[in-house]
Amino acid sequence: MIPAMTPDDLVLVTGAGGFIGGHLVAELLRRGHRRVRAVDIKPLDQWFQRAEAADSRRLDLRRLEACHEAAAGTAAVFNLAADMGGMGFIETHKAACMLSVLINTHLLLAARDAGTDRFFFASSACVYRADRQDVTDVEPLREGDAYPAMPEDGYGWEKLFGERMCRHFREDFGLKTRVARYHNVYGRDELVTINQLVDIVERIAGVRLRRRYRLEAPTGVRGRNSDNTQVTQALGWAPTGRLEDGLRKTYEWIAASMTPTAATTT
Repeated sequence: MIPAMTPDDLVLVTGAGGFIGGHLVAELLRRGHRRVRAVDIKPLDQWFQRAEAADSRRLDLRRLEACHEAAAGTAAVFNLAADMGGMGFIETHKAACMLSVLINTHLLLAARDAGTDRFFFASSACVYRADRQDVTDVEPLREGDAYPAMPEDGYGWEKLFGERMCRHFREDFGLKTRVARYHNVYGRDELVTINQLVDIVERIAGVRLRRRYRLEAPTGVRGRNSDNTQVTQALGWAPTGRLEDGLRKTYEWIAASMTPTAATTT
């Protein structure tokens, strides 16, 4: 996914204060990129991680002038910025989610004006048709299954619109745009129930939990899984980690952060 560039090319990562964005900044630096600009709307002390070697800035990318500042002089842009949270946030803040179209639209304009060569947009599996995700026994979703369009209300529509903007900026202005629809970041898309997920966490933590259910809470889709044929053919890549492996790493990191001795005693 990281484009072929020289170590001295300026690379912009937006949403850099988040989990994926922070790791992307770290990976770019690890690969030898000497000029990485990291941008997020959160105060710097609230970023999940911050690399001292990066040019870290707090900017509101909903504003066009902020996008011009962020994109100035860049060879590549990775846009991971959006106003969103979990399913509870998505279902109760649809207008806020839709307003993220300002980020991608203004950033595309700024990248075009700055002469940026490449532009990456982080989309979401929420762009896929809701009627393909209303049962638990689902077929893996292919790229073309997003149309005819009926995505997640609010957030999904914003991401699908962002994808179309990237396509048309590529067609009309020659900006090399790429899009990836994130499904999850823990490993292979394994279909598990909430109870099975709790079983995994109990096994990792060595505890037994009392389960209480709030059936009125936001639930999202009933089932979702990705067909990885295209990415495997194009990039020779396929997910290899298991869900349990990702959860174990996450648990150990949280345990070590909150109680330094917990990771060695569980």
